[in-house]
Amino acid sequence: MYKNAIIFLVLMLIVSCGYRIVGMDTNVEYKFLLDRVVSLDKESDYFALLDDETKSFLNSYNALTLDENNYDYKLKIVLQKVTTESSIITRSSQTVQTDLKSRISIYVVDKHNKKVFEKDYSSVQTYNITNNISQNIDNRNSAFRKTVRNILLDFLHDFQKDKK
Repeated sequence: MYKNAIIFLVLMLIVSCGYRIVGMDTNVEYKFLLDRVVSLDKESDYFALLDDETKSFLNSYNALTLDENNYDYKLKIVLQKVTTESSIITRSSQTVQTDLKSRISIYVVDKHNKKVFEKDYSSVQTYNITNNISQNIDNRNSAFRKTVRNILLDFLHDFQKDKK
């Protein structure tokens, strides 16, 4: 009895502070037509990863439509830049971790092509460097995907807050 009451009070405290519990709000009020995904970064792998992750993320929130006649807003995602910076060096002068920072601009227009939202986002994710090159590429790609998901989550919350 007391255990349930304490859990309830803790949850109420967390929610009242404005903390967003992941997975609680999985549907958005708007349908987006993904107009364009653009990568201005010199690394060609990032375009495909950005495109796939954007579609996957929007689908997971039931916010993506492919119907050009049934959408609320058009969405343009522009990858401005991805940078990496080594953060930890071992005694043998080898890097064991790298920070990957993604900068993405998001533009939203309505059905009349009127700009309704525009914002630049950035996110940093750390990944491990190993002796295996293919594992390093997988780690880097995973870190990039996480930065994209973090940015898109921030965008969804900002956009919904802006529309209320």
